[in-house]
Amino acid sequence: MASVIARTTLVSSARQRSVIAALSSSSTSSASCLGWKSSTVASTSPRIITSPQVEVVQRRNLSSATGGEEKPGFFDRMRDKLSDREQKKQADKYAEQLQKMASVDSWTLKAFSDEISQSLSSWRMKIPGMSNVQQVKAVKEQQKIIEAIKVEVGENGTAADITALGRKEKLKISLRSDVSIQDMNMLIKQFQSMDVMHKVLRQRKLAGKDIPTDEQGVKALIHKEGKTALTREQKQTMKKARSKSAMRGMR
Repeated sequence: MASVIARTTLVSSARQRSVIAALSSSSTSSASCLGWKSSTVASTSPRIITSPQVEVVQRRNLSSATGGEEKPGFFDRMRDKLSDREQKKQADKYAEQLQKMASVDSWTLKAFSDEISQSLSSWRMKIPGMSNVQQVKAVKEQQKIIEAIKVEVGENGTAADITALGRKEKLKISLRSDVSIQDMNMLIKQFQSMDVMHKVLRQRKLAGKDIPTDEQGVKALIHKEGKTALTREQKQTMKKARSKSAMRGMR
C-alpha cells in the first residue's frame, strides 16, 4: 500500500513539473514573439516587462536631458541677444552717468535727486516684475528722504551740510519722510560716497585725464585717489565711523 502511494505521489509531482515547464515555455515564446524582454515566468519576484519602443523613448529623453548634442533654439538665441543688448545699454548708460557727474561743479542734493529720478524713469523700471516693483518702491522712499532733507539744508545742500545735521534735525527728517533714522543714515552714507566719487572724477576731468567707463575702473580709481579728494571733515567723519565699527565688533 505504501509503495502505491509513493508511486502516485511521484507521478503527480512529475505531472506538475511538466505543466509548469509547458506554461513557462509558452509564456517565454509569446514574449519573444512580441520582441519584449521578460524574466522567467516561474520566478517568484515580479519584474516589469519593457518594450523596445519604450527603451528608445527613454534613450531619447536621456539624451535631451543631458543636452550633449542639442543646439540652442530660436527663443534661446533671442533671449541671449536681448540679454547682450541690455548689458550693453547698461554699460553705455553707466559711462554716460560718470561723464555727467564729472562735468558737474559740485555734488548737491539736487544732482543726487536728479540721478535717482532718472533711474526711476529708466526703461528697465517699466518692465513688469516683482524685483522692479521693489526697486521702484525703494527709489521712491529715497526721494521722500531727499525731499525731507532739502527742507533742512536746501536743494543745493552738500555732503558737508548733511554731515553737520544734528540729532533733532535728523528726527524731523525721519518724521517728515515717514522712514526710520537707520534708512535715512544709509541714504546719507550713499550721498557722501557719491560725493567722494564726484570729486575724484571732477579732478580728473579738470586735469584732462581719462574718466573710467565701468564700475571696476571707478572702484580702482577711488581706492587710489580717494584720500586726496576728501576734505578734512570727511576724513574725520570716516575715522569716527571706523572707530564705531571697531567698537561694535569688540562687543
